Amino acid sequence: MRDETGTPPGEECLDLGVSEDGHAAKIRELKRRIAELRARLPRHSAPTVMMVELDELEDDLRRLKSELDLNNK
Repeated sequence: MRDETGTPPGEECLDLGVSEDGHAAKIRELKRRIAELRARLPRHSAPTVMMVELDELEDDLRRLKSELDLNNK
């Protein structure tokens, strides 16, 4: 079941319209979540749902870093 923002329970929505400090905090959080997920991945036959989550987190991280770079120019 999703909340009024469409986000599944337990998942936070990334707000990309934040300050530079907010970007840094979100980048740290994404890196932490990526590292945590990678630590849980089995060496062989990783579940598809985990791989999809990893791809989404890495995409969010790339997008956020790109936005931060654009704001610094």
